[in-house]
Amino acid sequence: MKKFLFLVAAAGVAMAAGAHDSDRGRDHDRDDFGSQVEALAKWQSYSLFGIAGTLDASSALQRAAAELEANAARALTVARGLNVRVVSAAANLGANIDQMALWPDSVHPTHIIACNEQSGTEVAVQRISLATGQAQDILAKGTTGDPGMSTCDPVRRTPWGTILVGEEAGGGGRLFEIRDPLNTTNVTVHGSGAATTTSDPASVRFVPAVGTLSWEGLALLPNGVLYMTDESRPGAGVMGGGVYKFIPDRLWSGGPAIRDLGDSPLNSGRLFGLR
Repeated sequence: MKKFLFLVAAAGVAMAAGAHDSDRGRDHDRDDFGSQVEALAKWQSYSLFGIAGTLDASSALQRAAAELEANAARALTVARGLNVRVVSAAANLGANIDQMALWPDSVHPTHIIACNEQSGTEVAVQRISLATGQAQDILAKGTTGDPGMSTCDPVRRTPWGTILVGEEAGGGGRLFEIRDPLNTTNVTVHGSGAATTTSDPASVRFVPAVGTLSWEGLALLPNGVLYMTDESRPGAGVMGGGVYKFIPDRLWSGGPAIRDLGDSPLNSGRLFGLR
């Protein structure tokens, strides 16, 4: 009898300990910020995002090339309530479309302004019609001896009505500003560094005041203050991956789109690095 009672008591202690550990796990989940955000996204997906739910897991679907050629939308798995439409399958579409910006605004856009991150002498920047899928070259292909703009990655629409595009091309990557992107076609970029020129300087200009880096993400505030990150990662004793801020000498205070790139707030200012 004593042995039996001891076993029952031991089992009770073990069950209590297990329950305590389980409670502690639940408490940990409640305290974990990431878990809270995931739960919020799932429970309030319709009110937050207008969709019926979230994906239970990352998509691991692999489709055959022939299937994707027939229906490119099959490359994506989306949450319930979302639909996929192929905007463009134009033959001249850039081979490695990266970042994109809606034009002329995000509410009633007519076009996508897209960067092609393909290196070498490929087209750098295109406009893509949302109505027809037609792709037209804004910054055209370079040549073997003069590659033009290469490995275009970030693209942003500015509050003063222009487009910014940058090169993810090592420490010498340049930032360009484009005026009137719907009517600027086949502009070529020549030279390198401070000697950079374009075939249409009234429509496309190199912006040296912001510095050169391997352009990745950038954030542009309404007053023209620009934050940017360097894709060149640190390693093997070499620095990299910096975060920078550019403050224009003349902040943008609003108004209609500029008609002259000489009026851009990014033409002069102070450059800072995060330490």
